[in-house]
Amino acid sequence: MTIIEQPKIETEKIESLKKAIVKLQEDLTSQKIINEVITKKSLEQKLELDKLKKGQTGLERKVDVIMTTLFQTSFGDLLKSSIETVDELEKRTKKKKK
Repeated sequence: MTIIEQPKIETEKIESLKKAIVKLQEDLTSQKIINEVITKKSLEQKLELDKLKKGQTGLERKVDVIMTTLFQTSFGDLLKSSIETVDELEKRTKKKKK
């Protein structure tokens, strides 16, 4: 190898390495942008999920109140009906004894 060829080979290696570094920098920049977008979307989805969970909790409370009210009403109606039935049976029993 001559003295002129040696710097040319070194220069080619350096240029090749520079191109590789530039490509890596571009790839890293792209990955950083993608990561930022994904992080932002993930945060937005987490906030939306938290909002839905809070709404669901409120809805669950409303359902609990409605179910309790329905149970109390139904139980009250059943109790009233049972008392009326007992009263009717007592009246019949008294009539038969007379």
